[in-house]
Amino acid sequence: MRSPVKNLLTRLSGAQRASLRLLSLFFGAILLFTFLSRAIDSFSVPLIGTAKPKPGTLLHTASGFGTAESAQQIPVTTLPDCLIMDVLVREGQSVQEGDTLLALDLEDLEQKIAQAQDEISRAALMSEYYGSLAGEDTRRAEKLLERAEEDYKADLEEAAAKVARARRELSRAQEKLDDYKDWAEDRYEGDIDWKESTLGFSDGTYDNLREAVRQRRQEYEEAQREDEKAELLAKRALEDAREVTASGNLNQQKLQQLEIAGKNRELSRLRALYEAGGQVKAGQSGIVASLSAEVGARTGNEKLLLLGDTAAPLRARFVVGEEEARFVSPGDSVLLRPASKRDWQEGGSVEGVRPLAGEDEGKYQVEVSLPQGSVLPGQSVEMQVSHSSEQFGTTLPQRALRSDSSGDYVLIAREKGTVMGTQTFAERVNVSVIERDGATAAVSGGFSPEDEIIVSSARPVAEGDRVRTEEP
Repeated sequence: MRSPVKNLLTRLSGAQRASLRLLSLFFGAILLFTFLSRAIDSFSVPLIGTAKPKPGTLLHTASGFGTAESAQQIPVTTLPDCLIMDVLVREGQSVQEGDTLLALDLEDLEQKIAQAQDEISRAALMSEYYGSLAGEDTRRAEKLLERAEEDYKADLEEAAAKVARARRELSRAQEKLDDYKDWAEDRYEGDIDWKESTLGFSDGTYDNLREAVRQRRQEYEEAQREDEKAELLAKRALEDAREVTASGNLNQQKLQQLEIAGKNRELSRLRALYEAGGQVKAGQSGIVASLSAEVGARTGNEKLLLLGDTAAPLRARFVVGEEEARFVSPGDSVLLRPASKRDWQEGGSVEGVRPLAGEDEGKYQVEVSLPQGSVLPGQSVEMQVSHSSEQFGTTLPQRALRSDSSGDYVLIAREKGTVMGTQTFAERVNVSVIERDGATAAVSGGFSPEDEIIVSSARPVAEGDRVRTEEP
């Protein structure tokens, strides 16, 4: 039995059948071009991912690696300038009380023992020498004092004699002047105003006598001043003579005796080291926290190594940048992850944050206290400190932020009517970044909570580009 379509085709004329074929081909072409345009559109228009702005907080994280060490570290030292023959420990190694840490060269110790003995002998000779000088100085000082006392008396007597002579000369001059005044008053019968009438005596005797009195008085006053000065100088000379003793040589003798005592202590330590085979041993159990001793080097006054007390609390340090350091404060909780584990654990706390200097200027060291049992001394540990910010009204994923010479901005996917129908375009909106962390940024700008912010795209997207969103 024929189908209805075949029956219909058999009843159509040839022209009608040709028109029907053309119509079928037309609609087939439209369908094909529709599929092609959709395929081309899917390749030419970028596919985007969006997110809506929302209130939230930022999480600032500072992290780094450090090594667990004892908070109480004991320096290990020995005598300076000894040759290190062998270093028998390494950093992070556990040692027990009495374990050998270093070995010193025995021949070098023998030479140092002989040198110390020679220095003690020389110091003893110098002490005896300065002692003999001190005795001679004492005798010289006694003679000097005796002479100074004699000079003191002589200087005072000479100065007093000068004052007495000047006083006598002044008295004689004054007597001559008084005698002349008496003679003149008798001769001219009455009192004379000597201040006004001296010009009446043409021979000038009165003026000469009065000038002589003035000069003698001046000499007398000068003699008194010299007497006082001589007494002061004589007293000082006497005091200086009394202070001249054997103190200089006595002090040298005492210094030599102190050097002998110090060298004897050094000699005792050198002999003890030599008798111990040159071995420097641990005074207690602990962990080698740091090691500065090297084979072939010589010991100094600084520590050879630090020995951490295993019974003391543990700590670790890590370094962060200035931006991270702003969000780390003493007392903050710390997450820990020892090198041997995969999971984070709580328990640490920030003890302090301090800036570094030199090559690390601009960086900060964070010191963390570690709970007992969380890690082993000498073990590497990753640490993380997190700090939540205040609540912000608008936050976006960091991926949404873009910037150019005009500043920061985001692209918003907005629909617009076109001749081709409703289409989606990328529209620029400028923003101000308030604060940001590793994944999120707090911003302010001209958009609403319902706007779709472009956070990802299959291809680069610029302002004004047509875009398409992912299907739900």
